[in-house]
Amino acid sequence: SQQQPQGIETAVTQLIGRPLKAEAARKILLNTDITDVVSEVRKVLCCGTRPSRALYFSPSYCWLQNLRSKVWSFAYVDLGDRSQKLLVRSKRNEEAGASLTVGASKDGPVAYNTATSEWDNVSFPLTSQTDLTKPKALNLLTWNVMFDRYSGKPTPLGMPGIDWCSPKRYPVLSRLMQAEDADVIGMQEVEEAFWLHLSEQPWVKENYIMSCNVDGPAVSPWGVLMMVHKRIPVASISHLNIPAWSGHINLMPVITVEMAHGLVNISSMHLLAPYTKSHEDARSGQDNALKQRLKKSVNGDSIVMGDFNDWPTSEFVMEADTHYHDAWTNVNPKDLGKTMDETNEFAKLKIEELFFGRSDKVFYRSKKLKPTKAYMVGTKSVNKENND
Repeated sequence: SQQQPQGIETAVTQLIGRPLKAEAARKILLNTDITDVVSEVRKVLCCGTRPSRALYFSPSYCWLQNLRSKVWSFAYVDLGDRSQKLLVRSKRNEEAGASLTVGASKDGPVAYNTATSEWDNVSFPLTSQTDLTKPKALNLLTWNVMFDRYSGKPTPLGMPGIDWCSPKRYPVLSRLMQAEDADVIGMQEVEEAFWLHLSEQPWVKENYIMSCNVDGPAVSPWGVLMMVHKRIPVASISHLNIPAWSGHINLMPVITVEMAHGLVNISSMHLLAPYTKSHEDARSGQDNALKQRLKKSVNGDSIVMGDFNDWPTSEFVMEADTHYHDAWTNVNPKDLGKTMDETNEFAKLKIEELFFGRSDKVFYRSKKLKPTKAYMVGTKSVNKENND
């Protein structure tokens, strides 16, 4: 109809600042070939005294105006390259009150900064580790430090709740870890309170890099924290998700260190506790997810340690095709190495007997590395450690 072109004419006239010929409007409105329509629209807009605000902020293609003819053209512009040539960042930083500094993510690894008395994010390689000697051996420690969220509450299977005495446990845990002087420490069930406790310890401040900050998703509200000694050259620290079901978040830190023979990936894991049938099914899925991650996402030499939450009908094992070996059984083939049983006073009060066994394990995959020693620490109660 005649009214449609007139409507287009009015709209375009308002947009480009000059009248539009009726024939041009018809070419835009009545053409069924979208490519031709786009071409006509561009021709029309190029005739205006100003471009469309909806178009000239496009990230790759921009409307450019010739300074002499004042005609607009639609062309590709590399905005990053353009801003660099025009010194946009430098000029903006010179303006009063302007700041273009980029803040680092608070989720990544942190080290204690003695100058600021704060735990700051770090990136690798660290300049302080440039001249470090690459080690030929590593001393590893894995420990479920027990979160405090269920203190005083009955267990899922009905055992009575007890006070976990975390304010007394934390100093003992810290003291025992310090005594081990491990190159890499993997801890499960770390909460904000324990992260903060560790962050205040002089031996941690001086010697260790933490895998994440206190508010990082790996330990919020609780999760797995790793620490690597500053004497060990670190290539990277990252996280892999090991879900038990779709949408589940269970982050596993991976610290890649430089050893004399090459790179070694060290990770710490906490598998789902299978105390119900639904959890058993989810746990089976998580087992497979972990093995797939270790085979496909972690290349080369690899060590994975942590609390694998075994249960009687299904102990977590690494099949032969994964090429992972159990460090404890290789070193102590005649010792079951139970980390939870009746000799553990805390476990005896808190853990159902059917879960007694060696849930805490270290698996390795390497043609160069072999375990030479494996032993348990923290085998006494907190009271005995404190001589109470």
